[in-house]
Amino acid sequence: MAFYQRFLGKEMAVLVEDREKKKMGWRGLSRNYIPVFLAEEKMLQGRDWANEEILVSVTGMTEKGLIGRQGTRKAPIPRTSDSDP
Repeated sequence: MAFYQRFLGKEMAVLVEDREKKKMGWRGLSRNYIPVFLAEEKMLQGRDWANEEILVSVTGMTEKGLIGRQGTRKAPIPRTSDSDP
């Protein structure tokens, strides 16, 4: 869990995978494969977020990963090739 502590209060890009079955929210992975759990919020309701990358503000942690909320900005889009500007 000490590894997860360094991400508290920071924003990170998360690829949303699916809804949490037992909890009302979403589950995804950060770019460095950290599990991230997102609480159900008005911003996340009414849309299928699966396979979407969003920016998440990390607000807490558990033994299984990080807990966060949708961030204030859009997730950065990675460059796809060296020829991109």
